[in-house]
Amino acid sequence: MAPTSDTAKLLSAELESARLTALRDLQVLDTEPELVFDDLAWLAARLCDTPIALTSLIDAERLWYKAHCGLEADQASRNGAFCAYAIAADDLMEVPDTLQDPRFCSAPMVLGPPHIRFYAGAPLIGREGHRYGTLCVIDSRPRTLDAVQREGLQRLARRTVDGLEARRNQHLAEARKQTLQRLLEAMPDGVVTCTAEGQLDSFNRRARDWLGVDPRREPSEQWSRAFGIYQANGRELCPTERLPLVLALQGELVQDTELVLLPPDQPPRHIICYADALRGADGRILGAVCVMRDITAARASQLAARMEAQRFHEAFHAASQGMALISLEGRWMEVNAATCAIFGYGRDALMTLDFQQLTHPEDLGADLKLVQEVLAGTRDSYQMDKRYFHRDGSLIHAHLSVSIVRDAEGQPLHFVSQIQDLTQQRLAEQALRESENRLRTIADNVPALIGRVSADLRYEFVNAHYARWFGRAPEDIIGRHMREILRPEHYAMVQQHLDTVLSGQPVCFEVEVPTEAGLRHLQANYLPVERCDSAGLRTGFHLMVQDVTAQVGLARVLQAQAMTDTLTGLPNRAAWMAHLEHAVAMAQLNDQTVAVLFLDLDGFKQVNDRHGHQTGDALLRAFGTRLKTTLGRGDFLARLSGDEFVVALDCAGQGQTAAVDAVERIMRAMERPLQAGALALHITPSIGLAVQRGTGCGVAALMREADAAMYGIKRRRASQRGQLRSAS
Repeated sequence: MAPTSDTAKLLSAELESARLTALRDLQVLDTEPELVFDDLAWLAARLCDTPIALTSLIDAERLWYKAHCGLEADQASRNGAFCAYAIAADDLMEVPDTLQDPRFCSAPMVLGPPHIRFYAGAPLIGREGHRYGTLCVIDSRPRTLDAVQREGLQRLARRTVDGLEARRNQHLAEARKQTLQRLLEAMPDGVVTCTAEGQLDSFNRRARDWLGVDPRREPSEQWSRAFGIYQANGRELCPTERLPLVLALQGELVQDTELVLLPPDQPPRHIICYADALRGADGRILGAVCVMRDITAARASQLAARMEAQRFHEAFHAASQGMALISLEGRWMEVNAATCAIFGYGRDALMTLDFQQLTHPEDLGADLKLVQEVLAGTRDSYQMDKRYFHRDGSLIHAHLSVSIVRDAEGQPLHFVSQIQDLTQQRLAEQALRESENRLRTIADNVPALIGRVSADLRYEFVNAHYARWFGRAPEDIIGRHMREILRPEHYAMVQQHLDTVLSGQPVCFEVEVPTEAGLRHLQANYLPVERCDSAGLRTGFHLMVQDVTAQVGLARVLQAQAMTDTLTGLPNRAAWMAHLEHAVAMAQLNDQTVAVLFLDLDGFKQVNDRHGHQTGDALLRAFGTRLKTTLGRGDFLARLSGDEFVVALDCAGQGQTAAVDAVERIMRAMERPLQAGALALHITPSIGLAVQRGTGCGVAALMREADAAMYGIKRRRASQRGQLRSAS
């Protein structure tokens, strides 16, 4: 009866599973004979003077012979096989006489063909310790091997392993080459390589499309002219010695070099080039590679953005109504010409003042109260009529509309103010009361909807503009109830304000009204009539409705310019400085702590160099998102530039302990890889911490201390890495 022991019983289940996986990774089972393995088996038979030599690979249920010298069969059952024992040995296994060995004396291959009486097998052990099978020799007569034969058989076994693994590595290398070629072909960027002699030898589909000809036909001296490679201005050919590939062949790393491609019969294409030398293990330059990124659309977008910014600038400064950006501390950040005209100051002189200095003392308290309500979030905006002082000391009556711009976290950044000079309007109202004719003349020429409504809500007077708005003649409106003229939805908007104005209180509100020309934003002012009837009730009210669509649109554009970093969606440098200045002011006022973190990503440049700026940008977004979710709700996060981030921690009453806890929390959060496109990348930030309190706080000092602390950490890490390299 044949023995039942096999490899699985001699090796642990875990080792056997790993061994079978490694065997299949060789991709050699059931392949055609190969001369190198046949020669090794033949040499083993000659060396050991045996009629049979086998390269036996042990599969899950069988022995398969990659080479079989002196034996016709190419496989056998694994059960009870000699090789199943030999593979578990660390050295050569030799059976001088099988009939004398209880493991094999009753085996079918001993009692029957090929009548094995002698067996010697050397295990085929790979570089990683996996046992693939054996190189064995077989004879039909008892015998032993001498020392030279034993040593020779083991050496041939090692050469057989080298051949199997070299064959696997060759297949893997070919697969990687094909994968790389497919990736290059699918890349949106153009990729071109050349030899050390300057001969183009590889270029992907995008490069072929852009260049329009077969690049391999052209020597380097002709590249600029043949491919239409121009300098960034698009007017002058790029000199040969300044071409990125030529520079890379000279050992220079080329980054962010902008060129223009103008090949025949193709539109101009703006590209950014990155080129570097390809070096061998000994550092010798073997060639160069150049990656070209199409930035034509980006250049067009930048031009459009500049034009849009210019249009906004022109609209802001050309607006007939006063427009201003005001800091949280009440100082002017930007003003237009109309604002300067209202107050009678030049721009530079006005920028040195704050709105409190220009406000009438009797109106300042109400204004500041509304400002605090907006800052507290109980209202988004406010409007009020107020008085200012002109430069010459005279009073300015104005209507003020104020809204606040907040960052992505809801923190206030600055105010947007619209100042409508009402001084002349007030004089006009007085003139209107003195003369009906002057009322009609002035009212009909004021670009607003003006009217007078009785206490029973019937029109007593409308100007021409009001009549034209509703497509009626003035006489067709006078005497009618407001409900008859206004659409139901419009009447519902104003109805809530009617009792207020009839009780003697002025009303100012804004509504949005759809018209054939689009949605219009109207500002309505309801002013109660000064006269009262015998019961003491107001006899009516005046109304003035202005189309402030343009002004509101401009204000919303200003609000939309919430200082935000376009790449990450986080607040940008300007937003950061505004927040930090406010935090420092509050800390000085209330004797609180301000803690600032300065973060810089270690190795970020290498990510850009290795994976490209698109991956770098994705990594910055992923880092910002991870950091944002790690921080507390009251913490303020911003991106300054590049891979620099800053955080103002909400630890007013907790001090440095809370700040250190935040740093540790961030470092733990960054232990997990960040998903940057298709890549999962590990990135570690260097974090500098600065903590100040009360009157000792300062914006510049906080930034300087945090920056210095961050760079100190970077230097210590660099020193530690250097020590580790020296030790190794």
